[in-house]
Amino acid sequence: MKNLTVLVIIFGLALFFNTANARYNKGGSSVSLGGGLSLNKVGSGDFYAKMPALIGFKARGEYAFDERKVLHAGFGFFLPGKVKYDDGEYAELKFRMMELEINGHYYFVGDNQEDFGMYGLIGASLNFGKFITDYAVDTFQIDDSELSTFSPAINLGIGSGFNLDFAYLFIEGKFAIRAQFTSGTDAYGNTSYIDTGYSHGSILSLTAGIRFPF
Repeated sequence: MKNLTVLVIIFGLALFFNTANARYNKGGSSVSLGGGLSLNKVGSGDFYAKMPALIGFKARGEYAFDERKVLHAGFGFFLPGKVKYDDGEYAELKFRMMELEINGHYYFVGDNQEDFGMYGLIGASLNFGKFITDYAVDTFQIDDSELSTFSPAINLGIGSGFNLDFAYLFIEGKFAIRAQFTSGTDAYGNTSYIDTGYSHGSILSLTAGIRFPF
C-alpha cells in the first residue's frame, strides 16, 4: 500500500506536467544543472530524536515545461553521523544515508526565469541508509548489529529562487514522509525485517545551492 502511494505520486506528477508544452520560449533555457548543500534531520520518537542532523551534497537537474511548471531529479550523499546512548541498551549508533528524488515545482510567485520566484514542491524519493549499532546490555558489550534501510517517501515543501545573473540561487525546505523498511542482522546473529511505518523516521530537509541554465 505504501509503495502504491509513492507510485501514485509519480504518476500524478507525470500527468500534471504532460498537460504543459514540451518546451517554452521565454528567452531562457528549459534545462538547468546544479547542486548544493543539504541539512537533513531524521524524524520523530526517542530513538531518532538523539540523532544529529546530517550534512550532505546534492546534484540535480531541472527541466522547465513552461514558466511555472518545473521537474527536478536529484541525488544526495550525506556524511556519516554518530550518536552515543546511555540507556543501558544502546552504546553507540553510526549511520549514513543516500537519496534519490524526483519533485515537481509550481511557481506561485514569479517564475523560474525571473529575478525572484517562490514555488511549492511535491514529489517522491528513495532513501537508502545503513545503521551500525554497538549494544551494551548491563555493561556487557555485544557484537555490532548492521541494518540496511530502504525508504520510499512522499515529499512536500516550498522553495525560492534568486537570479544571480550568471546562475540562480535556490533555497528549499521539504518534509519527506517515509515508510522505512529495514533488513539486516542483529547483535545476536538473527536476520530481521522491520517495517517501521510512516510515523517514524520522517525527514526534515533544508537545501541551498546554485543551478546553471543551458
